[in-house]
Amino acid sequence: AGFFGKLFSADHGDSSTGLTRRVVAGVGWLLGQNVGMRVILIASQIALARILFPSDFAILALAGTVTSLFEALVSFGVDDVLVQRQRTMRYWASPAFVTSLGLSIASMLLVIACMPVAVHLYEAPVLYSILPIMALGMPLSALSTVPTAALRAALNFRFIATYSAIELAVGQVAVVALALHGFGVFSFVLPGPALAAVRAALFWVVAKPQMSRLRVRQLRVMGRASSAVFGSRVITAMVAQGDYFVLG
Repeated sequence: AGFFGKLFSADHGDSSTGLTRRVVAGVGWLLGQNVGMRVILIASQIALARILFPSDFAILALAGTVTSLFEALVSFGVDDVLVQRQRTMRYWASPAFVTSLGLSIASMLLVIACMPVAVHLYEAPVLYSILPIMALGMPLSALSTVPTAALRAALNFRFIATYSAIELAVGQVAVVALALHGFGVFSFVLPGPALAAVRAALFWVVAKPQMSRLRVRQLRVMGRASSAVFGSRVITAMVAQGDYFVLG
């Protein structure tokens, strides 16, 4: 029990006062997560800047221009739709899982298919080795879409924030360790798939989302409901990566 028992369970309360307290606590945990993650990232970037070459950071940025647009397909806004329908989530968990996993596999295959174009455009053969590793993380990340939505619907931001901060710290330590051992740009991408697999397994154990029988009609409804969110995420990714694409 103790700390881990509190971490893995959400606060429960049916009254409006209890709900308000949970919301305020959730905001506090997310703010703490944001501050903690920024501190970790700044520290790791300072360390990596002293270990790696500028070309390693450049190659990672070029690879990001290929994967970022397709990463928008991984959730397709499915997580937001699930949270919106939290009272009937058990009926939508199965189509959400199938949609997210199917689109993430499609995204992985599209990234692999785009590799020759990216290598030719950027004149960076190393992308042949980096992009498959980054693409592998897409379906692994999609496995945690449903349990993450269940945790958000339960307002269990304490667990989400704490785990995300720990995951980032472990990931950045792994990146620095790999960089020290001469892995170069691969230091950035090798920990990703492993961390995504661990997150998916642990989130399913903690959230325990209920799954119902899959119906084809639900897939169509899920697609229509998620399309608006998907569009906004694609636009955001294009704006964020546009400068890297042009400079690359």
